[in-house]
Amino acid sequence: MRPIIAFKTLGVMLSALFILTVQAQTDRCYRYNTAYVTGKMNIRENPSVSAKKVGTAEAGESYEVSDSRQGQTYCWLKIKEGWMAVTGRVRSVEPAATPEPDDRTFPKIVRGIYHGEARSVTHALEYLERKSDYWYNYVVDVIKEIHVEQYVEIDGKEFALSVSHPDNIVKISYKFLRQEQSDIIAAALVHEACHVYQNERHGPRSRIQVFSDTVKDERECYGVESRALLVISPRQREYSRKLACLSREYNPYFSNDYIIKFVCGIGLGKL
Repeated sequence: MRPIIAFKTLGVMLSALFILTVQAQTDRCYRYNTAYVTGKMNIRENPSVSAKKVGTAEAGESYEVSDSRQGQTYCWLKIKEGWMAVTGRVRSVEPAATPEPDDRTFPKIVRGIYHGEARSVTHALEYLERKSDYWYNYVVDVIKEIHVEQYVEIDGKEFALSVSHPDNIVKISYKFLRQEQSDIIAAALVHEACHVYQNERHGPRSRIQVFSDTVKDERECYGVESRALLVISPRQREYSRKLACLSREYNPYFSNDYIIKFVCGIGLGKL
């Protein structure tokens, strides 16, 4: 009977090893073996923006990726030299011969007929730059254009903002711009930039995959938006608390107002 027991034990060990291997692969936030750099990036000792800087990655360089780890904001790549965050300057495919400019690029704002509201976008970006260089770069590194439109509609539903992939163009409703202040608009742009990073991280996804990932993706970006808002505008603590609620409880089958009030028990106000 001993050999049978040993065989069963070996089977259990192999099964556990298989589960751990699959789990490890699932936990990876970057599915590629190489990262291509199109602009100067910091290399950190640990996967955190507050970790010690140990080097710099330059435009045109590529790095072998041995592991990846999802942080609060960025997906971090383990390379030989340390850890590097996935931003708009880190690509999963080799870029064109001419690298992206190293300096920050202000997104092109397409005004349409809503000139006054377009100025609100400019003011929001300027506000974001004054308050946090980190969150400003988070937005402008990936968002290429911002279009001010009368309606932002997806599958028959109206939204305040949306972002398209792979052109990374944000559409923003002029009604939203009329209603909100610069800090709220800036945080909303951070939310849309978060979706761009998600698309870069996941690579091509079918429409079915995008739909199945909706809850997870939206909750992540509401969390990012909440943290950004607290940094750039501490007075908006209550608004940030509502966003944090959505980062835990977002459900596309219920309105955000319903979730905030009846699931999280937070007074509605404006959201």
